[in-house]
Amino acid sequence: MKIIIADKISERGIALLKETGWSIVLPAATALAAEIADADGLVVRSATKVNRELLEKLSTQTGGRYWRPQDLSKLPDEISYSQAGITLRETKDLWDMPIVFLLILLFRFSEWLLRRKWGVV
Repeated sequence: MKIIIADKISERGIALLKETGWSIVLPAATALAAEIADADGLVVRSATKVNRELLEKLSTQTGGRYWRPQDLSKLPDEISYSQAGITLRETKDLWDMPIVFLLILLFRFSEWLLRRKWGVV
């Protein structure tokens, strides 16, 4: 996995990323757009200018889309809806679940039979 560090960060930060298995690339500012194509991550601080050209190139290379402020009204229509992560809770009455109802009746009937056999009733 490849991560690009576009700005100066501490050696400790780079060491931590390397410890977790990341391949670290420290490109020159002019080569940033070319390196970003196959990267898994990008570390940016205030020195790197993430401009429109870089974002458009990144979105094209990764199969994404660049949104301009005037296009944001179309954004909700473009986002696909997914049922993933949605939980629905359905409650049912006892008589709508015959197996549970029959088990309760069976336990009650079994108790009566045992009491009768033991002469408790």
